Amino acid sequence: MRLCFVLDNASLYAFMAGERLKIRDEEPEPPLAVLLTCEAGWKDALGADGEQKFFRHGDMRLTHEEDGVAFGKAAVRVGSPYAPLQTLEIDNTRNLGTQFTLAIMARTNEKQHARLMSSYDDLGAIKTTELVFDCDPTGKCLNGLRLICKGIETVSKPIQFDDGKYHHLAVTYHEGEIAFYLDGKPAGTGLIPGGEPVVMERNLRLGEDSQHANEQQFRGDMDDVLILGRALSPGQMKAIATRGAEAFFKVNPKIVKPAR
Repeated sequence: MRLCFVLDNASLYAFMAGERLKIRDEEPEPPLAVLLTCEAGWKDALGADGEQKFFRHGDMRLTHEEDGVAFGKAAVRVGSPYAPLQTLEIDNTRNLGTQFTLAIMARTNEKQHARLMSSYDDLGAIKTTELVFDCDPTGKCLNGLRLICKGIETVSKPIQFDDGKYHHLAVTYHEGEIAFYLDGKPAGTGLIPGGEPVVMERNLRLGEDSQHANEQQFRGDMDDVLILGRALSPGQMKAIATRGAEAFFKVNPKIVKPAR
């Protein structure tokens, strides 16, 4: 059956606002902002976009030992030699948008290639819907820092940070433009196709991939873990590496005792 309508002086699409029309500006949604300082336990210190939750897999724990903390009085201890897979999953981090910053204060106990952040399942080739941010403190396996995003690999310039001390390791992505940083100083650039936002199959995890096939476990301490939905400038990156993210973002969470 077909119905036919004959219209005279009519419009299928019409809108009359009237003289009392007011246009209201909608507030933009706050960008993704996650900061784990560990000062308040397993709690996101940046809540403008809602507080992201942390899910521990394996023997992840907090440490208050002075030599294991970069800023403040607590940090994350990662990678017990008795457990093959230890990660900290960060909720609501599947959509990083068209620009983002990934940064960690890290002190590695082993001079070998390891994951910093990953959404890779460690099964076959890294897909375009997965992301890897990893490091090699010796610079032998890869040039220090690497980002695999949208299926494309970019690496930093040759750098080393295998002295057993804390170092600020970071990468920014701005519509395909990649910038690496070591201790707040530029450490190389790269370029991948921009366009569509970076959207992943699963949340980002700290310290390892989501599954354990190959050994890429980070073992050491992590502090000031930052995932931000905008690309920080070189000056901002230097400030965070020098002063700490807590001071940079002016957050002062209540300090708690270590908890498992």
